[in-house]
Amino acid sequence: MTKEAKKKNQKQVGVSLVFKQRFKKQQLVIGSKQILDCSLQKLFHKNTQYLTLTFRSDQGIEKIEFGITGTQKDGQDMAKAINMMMWWQPVE
Repeated sequence: MTKEAKKKNQKQVGVSLVFKQRFKKQQLVIGSKQILDCSLQKLFHKNTQYLTLTFRSDQGIEKIEFGITGTQKDGQDMAKAINMMMWWQPVE
């Protein structure tokens, strides 16, 4: 089943990302927006891993770049976790 496929008894799970320290308590809430991709960039600085999140909004397709503190493995795990949340889930 592809990411675009949706059956009648399924819905897409929303994702809510909250950044508190770097962004001075600003929140990024994607909610019911359709996440298209999350990837780890090859660029990193010391122990900060940079990710790119692509999602569909009312204005079209948008990209947000953000960094997380941790190892490259932490960055890969974060991207993988967000990508896994994109798939259509059965309605409970």
